[in-house]
Amino acid sequence: YPRSYPYYSYSHSPRVQNKSRKQPTNLTNDISTLNRIWTNVYDPSELRDRIQEFSLLCYNMLSQELLDMHCELYSHCDRVYSRWEYRKYYLLEQLIDSSADVICLQEMEESSYNSFFFPNLKEDHYLSVYKKRTGHHS
Repeated sequence: YPRSYPYYSYSHSPRVQNKSRKQPTNLTNDISTLNRIWTNVYDPSELRDRIQEFSLLCYNMLSQELLDMHCELYSHCDRVYSRWEYRKYYLLEQLIDSSADVICLQEMEESSYNSFFFPNLKEDHYLSVYKKRTGHHS
């Protein structure tokens, strides 16, 4: 492996297969056979001075479009708190207060990113990029 790769790798033993395929006859029901086997690729002491720590926050924003489409799921919440004009400021506050080095946001609508989150996170010195969800959903 190149030096930029992690110094641990793993493999499954035995390989887990799709149930629709015929299972190999040599598999047992012993759960210990499903444990990962870790292999040192590098001696960790070699990398001691190169290791850097960072914090990561993953946050599901709950798309306003999805919230509005499925409002029955949130009937227990006061409607004023589920309005985007309220939620976006609260969400931004949570993100900034986390002081995370890296923030990954899920269910972020592109218009909300461009008009609100991008400029406000930039103001707080975050670099960002929007990656649209792939597949048939927007």
